[in-house]
Amino acid sequence: MIKWHLIMYAKWNLSLSDIRLIHEYLSATRNEIAHDDFQICGAKSAIKGFPKLPRPAKWIGAVGLHAKTLTALRFLFIPIWVAFGWLYFLKEQKKWKEKVDLFRSNSNPDGGEITLLAFSERSMDVVFANFPESKHWNIFAPPWIELDHRVDPARIVNIGKLLQGNDCARIMRLAIAAHYILNSRKDFSGWGLQSYAAWRWFFVRLAVSKLSGSFVTTEHFDRWAVLADLAVSDARRRGEIKGLKLIQHGSVNAKTADASLNFKLPTRLTAVDELWVYTVNDEKIFRDEILHASLKNLSVNYFSLKFSMTENESLPGISLLVVGHPLCEKFQIKLMQKLGEGKKYNIFYKPHPSAPASKKLAGLKWLMVCGKNQYPKTDIVIGYPSTLLDEYSTAGVPVVEHSMNAGVETIFEVEEFVCQKLKAR
Repeated sequence: MIKWHLIMYAKWNLSLSDIRLIHEYLSATRNEIAHDDFQICGAKSAIKGFPKLPRPAKWIGAVGLHAKTLTALRFLFIPIWVAFGWLYFLKEQKKWKEKVDLFRSNSNPDGGEITLLAFSERSMDVVFANFPESKHWNIFAPPWIELDHRVDPARIVNIGKLLQGNDCARIMRLAIAAHYILNSRKDFSGWGLQSYAAWRWFFVRLAVSKLSGSFVTTEHFDRWAVLADLAVSDARRRGEIKGLKLIQHGSVNAKTADASLNFKLPTRLTAVDELWVYTVNDEKIFRDEILHASLKNLSVNYFSLKFSMTENESLPGISLLVVGHPLCEKFQIKLMQKLGEGKKYNIFYKPHPSAPASKKLAGLKWLMVCGKNQYPKTDIVIGYPSTLLDEYSTAGVPVVEHSMNAGVETIFEVEEFVCQKLKAR
């Protein structure tokens, strides 16, 4: 049988270093697929025939829980994507390279033994609020990440000075080669659209490889967590002294001592030497399911996320907050309709930060909480298992939790819990 990925290696004249980077990218993508597949299994409990799509929550938020529509879009889009995905990478390069070039005249921060890899806005939220020493850290943020107002401009890593012209050509070559290799391999069958992140991944990977000192990340196990981990491992192989601190940024489903992620990660992290988690249960999840068993000298520390709520003095009566997610949107709408029968509640809805509410939900007479750091103070909070529910509970607000794949048949049970909580106020 012809190994098409070997033909690709020859066609693109890839060096051994390039081939290693592509294998790193595929390893990172496997974790992304494992998590997306887990979410799709949850979606299939609500609708049959949900297709293989990257970031399923975003698709549901945009299109709704319409399996036939999503399947049709995927069926039509995949051949176009396989053939012309490289045009998207060209667009990505033009857009983000222009933004990076604007900062070429700025100097990189001096010294700075520690760099926060801010692969998301959430990273900065967690670190700046809970680690005062972070004001002395350098900040590496890809150009598509909006920098926090608390970031000292003098601490921002200048990516424009890290990457030169030949690097940009190499990033494009790696992205296109990885795109075709991923779409030709049987072990990625049906997941071809996952290559959408290839250009960004290689852009960050090459830039991070040129940074000195130790890294801090808040990513748990996704493609960016694997990127940070592999970059540190690679640097250590070259003889560099480099540490990797991993800070927990959200829930890993560690409610009890025997809890689990509920899905298996193909790629474990091997370079983490310092771990900051909320509880002993969280530590167990990281040790057993996210970190590689070979990590022996791991330093573990505990912290509690700082959390503050916004008062709503102008709203009379009882207020409820729904912590939303597209996968349980249908259930939450029906639940709120049931709770609202004959009653007048002030219902707040906070959508998932990476998956906006659908048009149907946005059209309801709910109070949408759009600010990412806005947390209204309410009488009760209802939602799926998440860090936000834990934070409200710790702050003394009654919480009612339902499963991510809660069905309509459980509405009466959840409604009863809500009523009991409200009576006990």
